[in-house]
Amino acid sequence: MNSRHSWLVLVLAWWLLFWPVAAHAGDDYREVVSCLMSPTCPAERLEDCQSYYAEEMRQGIKEMLARGMTKTQILDHFVQLYGVRILSSPPKKGFFLLAWLGPYLALLLGGAAILVTARRWVALSSRTRAAGLPYTPSEVNGRYLERIDRYLRKYY
Repeated sequence: MNSRHSWLVLVLAWWLLFWPVAAHAGDDYREVVSCLMSPTCPAERLEDCQSYYAEEMRQGIKEMLARGMTKTQILDHFVQLYGVRILSSPPKKGFFLLAWLGPYLALLLGGAAILVTARRWVALSSRTRAAGLPYTPSEVNGRYLERIDRYLRKYY
């Protein structure tokens, strides 16, 4: 094999060996940056913020990944510096668990309230019919409509 082919094989082997690592490192970078909020741009994630400080933070994250730090180590580092508010979504533990479960609990309680109210209405209307009360809601509406018609005929 001549030196030209051996050089090509060497470059190809090098590329195949380290390409998956580089691709994975890019995925880790995007994953870490998307999990952090910008401390300088209110209500903006770090990946969207255009400030100089955000660019420095992104560069620091690249360096941390190059040193071999994991996603959780990097996120823990930023939580120690800025507190939990730096995370784009609250952690799924402790008090923050309420932020994750709250919407589901609200839906459950709302559905239960609707069910109880509907059953009470049905029970009330059946008790009204069973008790033989003089006026049902439809009769009352009919009486008021007749009264309005008389009023309109008399004065208009």
